[in-house]
Amino acid sequence: MIYLGIIEDEPIMLASVEECFEASRDVEVVLAATSVEDFLAGLPSGAHLTTMLLDIMLPGMTGIAGYTAPATALPRTGHHYAHEFGRFR
Repeated sequence: MIYLGIIEDEPIMLASVEECFEASRDVEVVLAATSVEDFLAGLPSGAHLTTMLLDIMLPGMTGIAGYTAPATALPRTGHHYAHEFGRFR
């Protein structure tokens, strides 16, 4: 089972990505947020994540600057991926 955290500042993109993963029996979206700060504030106590998907260009703490924040909060998180949606349009 993959326990996924998603950080994406564009609400429509966030909803689309979350919906895609929620359709999978092998993926549980633990938390989806529009900023690194909101993600960390909303992270349930004792949460278990195996994978993070985050945008690079975020308001406030960018995905690059915030890349290690979820890993620090959840040291058992194994994989971190970053994407920049604008580069793939």
